[in-house]
Amino acid sequence: MNFYYTKKVISLLLVMTILLSISSVSVFATNEKATEDIVRFADGCYFVTVMIEEQVTPRATTVTKTKKTTCYDANNVAKCALEVTATFSLNKGTSIACTNATYKTYSYASGWSIESPSVKYDNYISSAVAKASGTVKHKVLGVTVKTEPISVSLSGYKDGTYA
Repeated sequence: MNFYYTKKVISLLLVMTILLSISSVSVFATNEKATEDIVRFADGCYFVTVMIEEQVTPRATTVTKTKKTTCYDANNVAKCALEVTATFSLNKGTSIACTNATYKTYSYASGWSIESPSVKYDNYISSAVAKASGTVKHKVLGVTVKTEPISVSLSGYKDGTYA
């Protein structure tokens, strides 16, 4: 094989390698989708709500989703979080119902907590909603210096979308 053909073969292999690596990155990116909502407070603290949507089989009839709201201080340090996980029964295009919902609390720093957590869910004609609620409390030397209501809602719709 002469030098001209060797050069063409190597160029072709490089192009194919680049195309394959780009397509595998985009395939990976479609497996998860993160959506984020931010609520800011006057004292610099803020809540960030994120739902990681794992790819669901198109014909799935039972879907479990999780959404989490994390409280950050003014220095961008996570302090505590509240999470809701809901199981939905889906008949795509026809109906959806939440069949179970649970909450989980997280404390990442001393003196920060989620107090009085609860969870509830409701089913409607074309949607279902699970909601976890509680109160962020920050205590310093046993004295409460911050309280803020916190909640995280997870909605499912009969078209198979979630928010």
